[in-house]
Amino acid sequence: MHARPPPSTFPKRRYLRWLAGGIGVVVLLGTGYLIGLAWLLDSHWLQQRLSRLPGVTVSWSAASSPSLDRLDVQNLTIRRADENLAVALEVDRARLHLSWWALLFRRLEIHSLEAEGLRSLEVNEHRLMAGATSRVRFDDLVLDEENLGVGGMELALKEARIRRMQGPDDHRTLARDIRLQGEFSLQTFRPAQAPGLLALKFLSGDLEVAAEADAWDVFNPYLVELDGLRLAGRGNLQGRLAIAKGVLLADSELTLNSPQLALDLDEKALLAPKSALAQKNGRRYRLEGRGQVTARIEKQEDAAVSVLTLSLDNMRMVDLSENRPFLTSKRFHLSGDLPQLDLASPPRALDTAALVWQDARLPDAAALARYLPKNLPFDLHGGKARLDARLDYRDDRLQGGFELSGDSVDLTLLGRRIASELGLDVKLVELNPLQGRLNLSGTRLRVRARNSDDSVPLQTELLLREARLTLASTSNAATPPLAGRVVLQGRVAELGFFDKFLPGAHGLALSGNGLLEAELILQGDLLQPGSRLWISADPLGLEFLDYVASGSGRVEATIDSASGSVVLRIALPAFALRSQGSDISHVSGRHLLIETTLSDTALSEALSGMPPTLEDQVTRISLPRIEVPDLRLYNAYLPQDAGVELLSGQASLEAYLDLQGYQARGNLALNAFEAALRIGDQRMQGDIGLQVRLAEGDLQRRWFDVSGSTLRLDNLSRQGGSLLHQAEESGWWVELKLEAGQLLWAQPLNLNAGLALRMRDSGFPLRLLLEDVRQRKWLNRLLTVRNIQGRARLQLADKSLVLRDARLTGQQLEILADLVRQGETLDGALYAGYAALGLGLEIDAGKTRLHLIKPRRWYEQARRSSKAKPDLETPVQQQPALKTPPKEDWYRALPLSPVVSDPLKE
Repeated sequence: MHARPPPSTFPKRRYLRWLAGGIGVVVLLGTGYLIGLAWLLDSHWLQQRLSRLPGVTVSWSAASSPSLDRLDVQNLTIRRADENLAVALEVDRARLHLSWWALLFRRLEIHSLEAEGLRSLEVNEHRLMAGATSRVRFDDLVLDEENLGVGGMELALKEARIRRMQGPDDHRTLARDIRLQGEFSLQTFRPAQAPGLLALKFLSGDLEVAAEADAWDVFNPYLVELDGLRLAGRGNLQGRLAIAKGVLLADSELTLNSPQLALDLDEKALLAPKSALAQKNGRRYRLEGRGQVTARIEKQEDAAVSVLTLSLDNMRMVDLSENRPFLTSKRFHLSGDLPQLDLASPPRALDTAALVWQDARLPDAAALARYLPKNLPFDLHGGKARLDARLDYRDDRLQGGFELSGDSVDLTLLGRRIASELGLDVKLVELNPLQGRLNLSGTRLRVRARNSDDSVPLQTELLLREARLTLASTSNAATPPLAGRVVLQGRVAELGFFDKFLPGAHGLALSGNGLLEAELILQGDLLQPGSRLWISADPLGLEFLDYVASGSGRVEATIDSASGSVVLRIALPAFALRSQGSDISHVSGRHLLIETTLSDTALSEALSGMPPTLEDQVTRISLPRIEVPDLRLYNAYLPQDAGVELLSGQASLEAYLDLQGYQARGNLALNAFEAALRIGDQRMQGDIGLQVRLAEGDLQRRWFDVSGSTLRLDNLSRQGGSLLHQAEESGWWVELKLEAGQLLWAQPLNLNAGLALRMRDSGFPLRLLLEDVRQRKWLNRLLTVRNIQGRARLQLADKSLVLRDARLTGQQLEILADLVRQGETLDGALYAGYAALGLGLEIDAGKTRLHLIKPRRWYEQARRSSKAKPDLETPVQQQPALKTPPKEDWYRALPLSPVVSDPLKE
């Protein structure tokens, strides 16, 4: 019997059982996985396992796993503790894609992390916090003990804020209301090898941001190396940044608008950190106002540069060094170029910078004086002023300028302090503190000043056509000494600035205005040989001695290359001359030249504001031609009421005077033709020639040695005489020479002199003085002898004229005389001897009496007993010296234009 074969469905059933068993195992494993994973995620074992990674702490409050390598967690915290770069992340919800394989090698690698509700993102002491709607995504995040990296990071934040943590419970909010959208990457690196800002070298990305931020915290970390430039103030921040390996790329821009923005400038550190000059003289300023600060990256000539700009409206500038207001400005603008900004390495110096002040107001213009070099022709002391200025900085050099103007500025102009309308345009061609170079070429000054009696304001304009100077950086002075060359030109409204270089004791002073040119060579603030100045003046007023010459002329000043002395020359080709205090010019002249010399010591004293030592000053006065229209001007020098008077006539005068300190010498020459004069009641006419030699003059004692002086009268004739006498007297002449004489300058003159004389004949003077000689023909014939010579002693005093010890001889005639004219009377005694004959003539109040018996003896007795005594017996040099001789005591009396009162009105 054969067995039956198994049914054909048997293998299928077995396969089904196997499939069912497999499915059951899978279900059991899945169920175990889900139960185990839920238990694992809800327990702290995995968190502890992850936190055992070196330097990393990971925690969450609840988690789920939609897949084997993904986690959805709540309240996620990831923290990396490192002294070089501490990082922490806290979020409300996150989905993580982990690398379990990396955990085996003790590294935390998160392929992706998507989070909402950024509670905190900390980098060292800075903490970024945002609201519940914020989103964060990290791709390829690497965290371990030595490495940190992010393949990609996306931030979408609203209402975020940044704090700087200064302690567990101490923080400062740097920015708030942040709206940020950005994508970044952080190349994996070792923080131990790139601490601090160096970590930013591995950062790349793009972001757009808007926030309320503090300028100090946003910009100053990148200005900290630019010593001397600091920002402060809070405002609205907006910007977009493109970063490649820590370097900002072109078109990146960050702008802060603030209602109260402040900029601190430190001259010493910002403009010349290596300059000893800047270190000594630089100051600190704070500029405040409503403003905007912008940092942007621009592409210029195939290279990207960082441009920082700051604008302030209604700016207030304070000098922090003295804690006082410096200026206010309607607008201030600062811009600077730096190398392309590397976030990891802040710039150390500005490549270029520009500072602009628009429509500024200075409460005290003197605040700018410290920026001006010494020995300029002007100096600022005070007053309100307006200012527009621009300064450009490049390669350790400053360029630019400023325009200063004011209606009533207190300044010293050319040595004279005035309050005036001012316009100052300073051209700063170059200031290089490191190399000590200063170039102010093109600087222009305009001053309009009005005196109380001026209907038209006086205007001075000066142009520094060339001003190339060097500054001594080794000096300890607040304003360093200057050296270099200055070429100056312009118009000067008041020449009185020369007065400090002129010897005041010699009466020299200048007035007027004119065109000025100067070439000045400076060394250590001192004028050097080769310096010169010249002015073409119209009008030009020159005070000298007690006189004022006016006209048009030229003033020149030079420093002698051999002696270092200053030689000042004042020339007037044509001039009118008057006495000081008089408004009328009675005298005119040509070719006036005054030359005064100051020693180098006196020059230094004058420049420092001290009056120069008079002994170091020499003055030469040259008056080659003076026209005197009326000789009556000189009656002031003649004894008062002594019966001697100039009545009419014109004269020409030459005068040459040398004054050194209080010592004086010189020559005067006066020539008059057809001059009329009176002696007593007799009038005469003729020519006058006076040559005065002044030697060994002592201005303190007011005396001169006039030895060698001469007086010559020619072509004299008496008016009103008989025809016989007129014929006899026609062409009479006399010459007097002072062999030894001393003159006291006064009005009238005081003279004590021994003189030698020559005359054509003796009859003319006797007829002139004595009525008896005029009336008695025999006496006239007896006393008239030609070719007379003789000697006498002459004394002039205030009200008397004395002739003593006179002895005249000619042929066989001898005349001895002692005469005194005082008031309108003549007194004295006269002896005349001819051969064996002789007679004496007694003169008492103009009345004569003959003495024929022993006339010589009578004369000697009368001479000794005469009541007429000389008024000036004491030698002039014995007069007491004056410490400061007033003008009226000496040079007022010099016979140039001696107008005490107007004789033409008398």
